Amino acid sequence: MSSPKVSVIIPTYNNGPYLKEAIENVLEQSYAKLELIVINDASTDHTDDVVTSCHDARIRYIKHQHNRYAAAARNTGIGASSGELIAFLDGDDVMHRERLEAQVSFLERNHRVGLTYSSRFEIDASGHPLTIMKAPKSVELSDLVLGYPYAPSEVVVRRDWAFRVGLFDDGFRFHGEDPDFFMRLALAGCVMKGVDRALSYRRRYRNRALRNFSKAMDDEFLAFDKTFTDSRCPRDVLALRQRSKANLALIWSYLAFCQNETSVGQTLLQRAIQGDRTILDMEGRGFLQFLLTSSIRDGGEHESIVRGVFRQLPAELAWLGQYEDATVARACLVAAARDTLWDRGREATTKLVPSREMKAPVDQYFRGWIAAQLLNYQSAFGSQPMPDLLSRMSTFMREVGARRDVRWLKGEYFISKAFRDHRDSRSTDVIVGVLRAVSYRPIYIGNRGVMSILARSIVDRIATSRCRPSACQ
Repeated sequence: MSSPKVSVIIPTYNNGPYLKEAIENVLEQSYAKLELIVINDASTDHTDDVVTSCHDARIRYIKHQHNRYAAAARNTGIGASSGELIAFLDGDDVMHRERLEAQVSFLERNHRVGLTYSSRFEIDASGHPLTIMKAPKSVELSDLVLGYPYAPSEVVVRRDWAFRVGLFDDGFRFHGEDPDFFMRLALAGCVMKGVDRALSYRRRYRNRALRNFSKAMDDEFLAFDKTFTDSRCPRDVLALRQRSKANLALIWSYLAFCQNETSVGQTLLQRAIQGDRTILDMEGRGFLQFLLTSSIRDGGEHESIVRGVFRQLPAELAWLGQYEDATVARACLVAAARDTLWDRGREATTKLVPSREMKAPVDQYFRGWIAAQLLNYQSAFGSQPMPDLLSRMSTFMREVGARRDVRWLKGEYFISKAFRDHRDSRSTDVIVGVLRAVSYRPIYIGNRGVMSILARSIVDRIATSRCRPSACQ
């Protein structure tokens, strides 16, 4: 059977500084059977010059005379395409050289899957890595309504599924077109599963303001309302409506505060808390951790953002102000750990100064964040760089006054890896991982789950050794 053709759709609006990299990135894919359709959505920058400088017969260039926004631009590209599979890439994002090969291979092996996605690297405007976002193995409608876990630049969808749901809804001009498209696919029965590799690079921008903020927000809420009012929406998903709207309100309250839309932000935050009281459980820990994570996501300076949000909180939440300095300090600590992870020592040292001055705690959130990133790093780059990385992060932990946590970190890393290896049926790696974890934290010996996967893996290894070809003739 011949390999399927992939149509890569790049909608672009004033992405001139990044567009050439995106185009070359597609043309250099290890999977060669592709076409690239670039849709210039009435850009006012040098997009024309960028595209015309790229000479390749696989490129098709289409220009909108008027700005019609992302949904319409993607639809133009899909309509002009001829591939059995459709891949998306935003004009300022990047894809791994093996992305299409890996995703096409996955779809060829899994004929029931209509859409596949991948894990991703998040990068700053200059292309420096920030975090690795691990995608779940599968996604259903219930996952999408609680916060869709992937963006178009990670997705490959079968052509017939895209047309079955009517492509993107170009009525969404400012926001909401992506979750709407994915949720309509789920409602129609499209099976969505992920490739367990980081294959895309999503660019984040410092202090990026949203155009037409109120319209963008309304579009996003409308996309989710459409899903919940659809007659096909299952009862178990309908039961998530309040929590879903609370999640949206929390996210948009933060964006409003960042743009000094104080009254809008206050209203949204109050709505979020009414829909999900757990946001303020344990002295507001949920809100504070959300604020910490959001403030450092783009890799920029976060202190002014955090303090700005605290200044704009509604009066009834003024009590959260007692945690302002601690939130800034914890954000500095996590950002410094991130720079250390990516071997940016100078930047890490700079961020550690305010962290130390404000005595940032090495708490469960911080340790958990590091352990998760170590696992994601190994998934992306394999085991070879892990000894050096573990050594670097251990040195960092000692520098921030958490010497006793070094053994915890290594133990947590190896035990988490052992459980992941168990899910992937790698029994030898499970045995090695559990033994190494126990050497750092003997407490795992008393953990029933740990002992269970160890015992099963030992049994599997014995059974495998008994059934080697030489022994089973």
